[in-house]
Amino acid sequence: MDIFGIESSDGLLSSWRHGADTSGLLEARNAQAVAAMTPDERVLLERLQGIHKANAEETLRSLFGAPVFEDEGSKMWSVTAADRSSTLGLLERWGALTLLWQANGRFIYARRL
Repeated sequence: MDIFGIESSDGLLSSWRHGADTSGLLEARNAQAVAAMTPDERVLLERLQGIHKANAEETLRSLFGAPVFEDEGSKMWSVTAADRSSTLGLLERWGALTLLWQANGRFIYARRL
């Protein structure tokens, strides 16, 4: 797809929309996300490393309460309750569960559980 001479596959459009390039290898994107995190966000990330498929929803509910959005196959919690600029989600697709953390304009972190 070409918008104003920019190919969407080059990562620029994703960077404009999400604040982070969503193309490329997951490990590289996650390394960029960690570099963009604040010290408090890195502490939260350490806590999230212990999450696995069996305890993911329970852990997020204990940390953040009820999801702010819930649909078949996805749930979302607000990390920043005041403005929801940072959200954590659980996405279930084809039996796989993925943890997705997005801080608008700064980073997207994802990990398959």
